[in-house]
Amino acid sequence: MKKADLKFMVIDDDPASLALVKATLSQAQYPNVDLFIDPKEAQKSYQTQHYDILILDLRMPQLSGFDILKEMKTIHAKSPRTIVLTAQVEADTADRAMALGAKKVLFKPYNVQDLVIEIATQVEALSYTR
Repeated sequence: MKKADLKFMVIDDDPASLALVKATLSQAQYPNVDLFIDPKEAQKSYQTQHYDILILDLRMPQLSGFDILKEMKTIHAKSPRTIVLTAQVEADTADRAMALGAKKVLFKPYNVQDLVIEIATQVEALSYTR
């Protein structure tokens, strides 16, 4: 699977977090990335487009990452492979996100290398599920 064929969606209301993920994906040479600081704008996009991998914050105004995960399950027969990046550290956060379809939860501040490894893991998993 070519990197150019993969479509990423990144949703985070923190500009610094969004910039870090964008830089990480650029460094890994993934050119097809849609970035959203406003979860409502992201919602419009994922209602009409398919994404292979979603990188998602949980705590956002208007629409939480949990809401997005729930909605994606109803919209798409096959939801994107999802990596959650969150500062929400309540005991059940990871369990709730995983129950809604997230494949991995990384807590902020996270090690960028851990994100790089997780992106590679999810890209590899896509080749087995297509």
